[in-house]
Amino acid sequence: GLDIPIPDMKIGESIVKPCSYNQARSVIDKYEWLGTMAQRTTHTLGLFFQDELAGVVCFAIPPTPQAAMGVAGEQYADKVKTLARGACVWWAHPHSASKLIAGAVRWMSDYTPFRLFVAYSDQRAGEIGTVYQATNWLYTGETAGDTEYFIDGDWKSGRSARHKSYKRRGIDYRQMPSRKGNPKHRYVFIGGNKREQKKFREVLRYDVLPYPKR
Repeated sequence: GLDIPIPDMKIGESIVKPCSYNQARSVIDKYEWLGTMAQRTTHTLGLFFQDELAGVVCFAIPPTPQAAMGVAGEQYADKVKTLARGACVWWAHPHSASKLIAGAVRWMSDYTPFRLFVAYSDQRAGEIGTVYQATNWLYTGETAGDTEYFIDGDWKSGRSARHKSYKRRGIDYRQMPSRKGNPKHRYVFIGGNKREQKKFREVLRYDVLPYPKR
């Protein structure tokens, strides 16, 4: 690791800006709970202290068309991105995660057509979404829980199990042992200017609920 003096890092001097896929992967592989990049990742942003990368977030295409339409209807499905991965390095400033997530959705709203961001916190990792609560995301309840399939000695999400690499090897996920996956906490962030935020809040299909507590 880098010998970085923690007390001298001023969070106000850090900046959030795009980073490369490989830069993001170097942090996710080492520090993220799932330890893998999400399929169909499209945008990667980092938190930089000078030139040192302290954390990353990765946005991806929503896992299914239904997931995209579920946020604000079919008309606005093309405005939806999933915040699929995020992690900070061991030496990062304590407020790095919230600065990174707030800055990343602001950057996406400023420089891309996307305005609706969905993030999930995995209860198996002991998460309730504290960082989303700290950055004013809307809590919209729990997901139903995806069906998982046991392939290659590990439980895979339905989406991973349907991947064409398994099909090529003659593995049919429907023949594999399956189980109901854990429900996840779901958060939504509405970006854009005041007018856009008002519009998307009105068409939001989920109920906004009180934040879950530990």
